[in-house]
Amino acid sequence: WRAMLHWLPQRKKRSSPEILIVEDQGFSRKLMLNVLERSYTCHTAKNGAEAMSKYTAYAPDIAFLDIELPDLDGHKLAALFRKIDPRAYIVMVTANNYAKDVETAKENKVQGFIIKPYNKQKILGSVDAYLKQTQKRN
Repeated sequence: WRAMLHWLPQRKKRSSPEILIVEDQGFSRKLMLNVLERSYTCHTAKNGAEAMSKYTAYAPDIAFLDIELPDLDGHKLAALFRKIDPRAYIVMVTANNYAKDVETAKENKVQGFIIKPYNKQKILGSVDAYLKQTQKRN
């Protein structure tokens, strides 16, 4: 997988973050896309397999991951992203507010957790948090 992320250094050359939205429900995926695509380059995936393919192809700066996907648990996907890309910025998205999900997200060292129904402020707040973090690193 790491070999497929050969252009990770390109992230530093981007003028604004690229975002991957992983959501199996079309309505929710479109809602998030509508909020973000006006200001950012976005890629979408409706399952874990598609998400892995898009992550390795585009090396997004931010990944919004639904926890309940048809083929792969979002937590497992987060762990895979973290393994291949230690600087991955991951925000978990779920309709369920289970303590176990929050705990697993913490174990995976994700940077954010959004409970559905989400709104524009929650989504953009996660992007703002990413921007603040990267400004501190640079």
